[in-house]
Amino acid sequence: MVTVRKRRRHAGTLAFVFFVLAADIVAAFMSFLYGATVGAWAIYFFPWLGRSVLTYFHGDLVSLLFILCLLLTVSIASLFRSLVGGCSATLALLLLWIVIRFAFHVQLTAPFLPAFKPEHTPAFQYYLAHRNTLLGWIWVAIYLVLHISIHHDPDAVIPEVEHKTVQQKQRVAAQRLAAQRLAAQRNGLSTLLESTLATNGTQGETVVLNPIHINEEKWRILNECLKSYHKALTRFYTVPIQQLIAPNNYLYVTQGNTIIWRGRTPILTEFLLNPANGQYLLVEFARALFAYNSTDLWLRQYMQFYAKIGYRWIALCPFGIFLVLPMLIKHLLGWQDWRATRILNADRFAWVLGQGELLLHQLRQRQIQGQEETDPNAPTLTERMGQLEGLLHDEHKQIQQQGIPDAESLAGKDTARSFLQ
Repeated sequence: MVTVRKRRRHAGTLAFVFFVLAADIVAAFMSFLYGATVGAWAIYFFPWLGRSVLTYFHGDLVSLLFILCLLLTVSIASLFRSLVGGCSATLALLLLWIVIRFAFHVQLTAPFLPAFKPEHTPAFQYYLAHRNTLLGWIWVAIYLVLHISIHHDPDAVIPEVEHKTVQQKQRVAAQRLAAQRLAAQRNGLSTLLESTLATNGTQGETVVLNPIHINEEKWRILNECLKSYHKALTRFYTVPIQQLIAPNNYLYVTQGNTIIWRGRTPILTEFLLNPANGQYLLVEFARALFAYNSTDLWLRQYMQFYAKIGYRWIALCPFGIFLVLPMLIKHLLGWQDWRATRILNADRFAWVLGQGELLLHQLRQRQIQGQEETDPNAPTLTERMGQLEGLLHDEHKQIQQQGIPDAESLAGKDTARSFLQ
C-alpha cells in the first residue's frame, strides 16, 4: 500500500508561540479544575469503594474464591497461550459459582477480611460546588513537572552518537561478537578469539565537547568562511542580509559531518574543520547560520518541551494531566511541515551566502550514493535540488544579462579553493 503525503500549509513562528502557549495555559487550568474537583472527590471515593468491597467479600466467601480462581485460570491460560482452554475453564467456574451461590444458596463469611459500617456514597456535586484549591495546585505542580521533563528536539542530536543509543550499540556489538565466534569455530580459531574478547567489551560512549579558542587554526578557518560569505553578498544590488550575525563561541566533537546547536552555541566536527574538507564546511556553516540569524533557535528551544503526540500522553488525560492539548495544537499548526520548510529556507540562505553551487553538487552526490533523508517529514533531495537549480538559473541569467564577467567566482563557486590557500 502506497502512502501519499503532501506538505500542507503551516503556521508562522508567532502563531506557534501564541497558540501553543495559550493551549498550554488552558491545559494547566483544566488540570487545576480536575484536581480541585475530581481529585478531591477521588480521595474520598476510592477509600470508600475499597471499604465497601472488603465488607461485601467479608459476607460472601464463595464469590471471593470464584474471583481468585478466575484470575488464576486466566493467568495460566495466558502463560500457555491456550484461548480455548481458558474460555472452557472460565465457563466451568462461572457455572459452578452460579450453582453454589444461587441453587444451593451457600453463603459463607470470610473472617480474615474486615467489615466496615455502611457509609453513604460520595456526592460528586458537592465537590463541584466546593472546590479544593490545594489539590488543584498539586495537580498543576504534577503537570509542570511532567512538562519540564519533556525534551524532544529531533534536530539536537550530537553527531558522534547520532541515531544510536548505548543499548543499540551493545546489541549490535553482541550480534557481531556471536558471528565472530561462529566463524572462528568453523576455522578452528575459537581459543585465540576468546583470549581477545575480554579487551573488546562494549562500554557507554562519552561525547567530549571541545571549545574552539580564539586565534587557533580552527577559529581562523571559520573566520575565512565568514569573509567568503560577506564577499558573496556583494554580488547583490540590494543586499538581502543587512548584517550577518555569527556566534562568539564554538564547540566541536571528533566524529560526524553535520552541525547542530546546543542552545545558541554551534557544535561542529573535526571532519568539517579539516582544511581538506573546506567545501563541506562552507555549505554546512552557511546553512547553520540561517538558524542563528532567524528565530529558529529560540522557537526550537521553546517547542522541544512539547513532544510528539503519543499514547502515553493521551493516557494521562483520565488522570487530569492534559499535556496532549498543546501537543495537539502544535501538530494542527503543522510543526513537521514548518521544519521541512526551514530546511529549504536554510538551503536558500546558503545560496544567498554564495554556496548554492557547492550545495547542489553535494546533494547530487548524496542522491547518486542513495543517501536519502531518513526523516520522512523532511523535503526530498530532489525537491531541495530543484529549488537550488531554479535560484542558480535565475542568478546566472541576470548576471549574463548585465554582462558581468567571472560569473562563477561571483556566485561563490571557487570560495572553497580560495579560503584554503
